[in-house]
Amino acid sequence: MSSFPQNSMMLAFGLWCLEKHVIKDVYEGLLAEFGDDVYEARNQGEEIIASLKLTCLLEDRERENRIKMHDVIRDMALWLACDHGSNTRFLVKDGASSSSAEAYNPAKWKEVEIVSLWGPSIQTFSGKPDCSNLSTMIVRNTELTNFPNEIFLTANTLGVLDLSGNKRLKELPASIGELVNLQHLDISGTDIQELPRELQKLKKLRCLLLNYICNRIVFPRSLISSLLSLQVFSKLPWEDQCILPDLREPEETVLLQELECLEFLQDISIALFCFSSMQVLQKSPKLQRFIRLRVISHFNSMPHVILFSLLRKMQHLEVLSISISSSPSLVSDMKKESPSHDSMSECIPMSSKLTEHNYTVNLRELSLEGCGMFNLNWLTCAPSLQLLRLYNCPSLEEVIGEEFGHAVNVFSSLEIVDLD
Repeated sequence: MSSFPQNSMMLAFGLWCLEKHVIKDVYEGLLAEFGDDVYEARNQGEEIIASLKLTCLLEDRERENRIKMHDVIRDMALWLACDHGSNTRFLVKDGASSSSAEAYNPAKWKEVEIVSLWGPSIQTFSGKPDCSNLSTMIVRNTELTNFPNEIFLTANTLGVLDLSGNKRLKELPASIGELVNLQHLDISGTDIQELPRELQKLKKLRCLLLNYICNRIVFPRSLISSLLSLQVFSKLPWEDQCILPDLREPEETVLLQELECLEFLQDISIALFCFSSMQVLQKSPKLQRFIRLRVISHFNSMPHVILFSLLRKMQHLEVLSISISSSPSLVSDMKKESPSHDSMSECIPMSSKLTEHNYTVNLRELSLEGCGMFNLNWLTCAPSLQLLRLYNCPSLEEVIGEEFGHAVNVFSSLEIVDLD
């Protein structure tokens, strides 16, 4: 079986198009009907994936948020996309069933439009392939340590570049600045420690994904703010990295300020660790509006109070994970000062007159660890919540109070509850 992350929407779109005898990814106009609305495009992508699963062209996988395709269907889709095998517009090698020489035969590359190479047996590029017709390049989960300059120098038509999962890849060549038509760049899961300043030449770049990357990656000053077309920015750490700040405090604050300067930015997924970052967020309606996924880790009590006061304004927030470093004495003092209300209730007015508050929180997932709260009555305003995890919250007396338990749609979407 071939598998890939469910949130790799560009690949899912490609599979859908293969069935239609046409191949285009999201950044080549497949979802042009939605214009520049990335949220509507993402919703449509989820519907496409659901449709493919209903017709058994895709299947759920054992791991969460992953899907798989049967090898026979995959081979048939590629055969159709290549005009019944009469051309080599697509070069797809998994690295397990083919040699490196076959995968990288430079003679094949000139007419290739889409390349997908993946697997640990892929270790080096040989020759100087002519990539002058290449529109999409996916090289994932290989043993590559670098990419030759020649590839980027000839691939000036490239719109999508996915290098995710190449754990030994430590740098991008400066020649990546020559990809003037690049719209999508994913270097998640690599060991890249510094972004080349030449990235600022990518004026058409719309999506930059830096998830699960080096904990101390260096952003050259003004690099992010120079990406004038950027719509989607994502930088989330591995779960085991959440115990340490992802960036030093000044760098984290500067990154937020540069993101705020981008005119077309619509979707931000980021982990924040610093109090100064929370202050930037508090003052920026634009950042509040466009943050979709976020992880807050190891705050003291104050920053999460700021965050909860902003929840109603964060209309696209889907996933929230907070770990609070609070001493037992702090929790005790809070309870003495406010025996009937928690800090979150102070930020989001909640009372028996719940219907007076005409707003909803669009959270799908909420994880809280070490939070000094006494109830989570505000979750009555989160009808889309699917997952609730509560760890080490000794002050928590109840999730939803009896007076709120009859509210319409309370936990109507809930699928997973994890209490520890």
